[in-house]
Amino acid sequence: MTASIYHFFKSLIEDKERLKLFPNLEKFPFDPGLLSFRRKGKFPDLCIKVCKNNELFTGGELIEVKDSEKYCVASFNSTIPTGRKNIVDVLGKNTKAYKDLIKADGGIFFEERDVFYLVRGRDGVNAKVALVHGSFFETIKPADLIAKAFAQVMEDNFERNRIEMDENFKQVIENFSLKQEDFSKVRHIKNASINLRFRIMSEAAPEGNILRYINSNTINLVLPSNDEQDNLNAARMEVVFNDANLFEINLINHPFNGNFFVFQQSL
Repeated sequence: MTASIYHFFKSLIEDKERLKLFPNLEKFPFDPGLLSFRRKGKFPDLCIKVCKNNELFTGGELIEVKDSEKYCVASFNSTIPTGRKNIVDVLGKNTKAYKDLIKADGGIFFEERDVFYLVRGRDGVNAKVALVHGSFFETIKPADLIAKAFAQVMEDNFERNRIEMDENFKQVIENFSLKQEDFSKVRHIKNASINLRFRIMSEAAPEGNILRYINSNTINLVLPSNDEQDNLNAARMEVVFNDANLFEINLINHPFNGNFFVFQQSL
């Protein structure tokens, strides 16, 4: 069985009436035949099986489910959204999750995976659903994003204490190469009875709210757009759906991240 994000999208289309109304999207009965694993509480919620010896589909995509009772993207509680992630960084090396993934994929393994977010927003009986590539949210690399936010914290503290922050010092902070793991690591403080561990949470800015760009009561596959990629994605959709006329084709011009190609169908 060939598995990919396109086949996963087809499974959503085939069950779109239930997808629109299902109470808790995280508990939705996604097709298990397409998945290497499914879990709750940690990124990613779903992982697509890897394809073997397939020139058109690689499979292996990571999916995070985001569900909201309004037309916005629910907060990212466990990871900063990006277009691609290293599966070893996500699962850890030689962990049970890592070994289970290798087993589920029949020993086939590659580290760099495309990341998608299944976003649903509801307004009463109406809904918007988008299966969107993570690059839609990724304007600034996570390390730079964290460093700039950290610099703002320091600047706010200086202002609160009426101390002028030296511009060179600010540049030093912004140039730090900070990773999310730097904050999630437990910090042991001398003579303290507790240890500290910080948790980074993120949320989509208005420009990154994918649900602002799509019509109500539609389901959408949103992919990065360029001439070569558009032709490839159209070929993949043709193979999976056998009919290019099933979808309305739209283009989103993201104010920061360029164009995104949209395959849209009514819910």
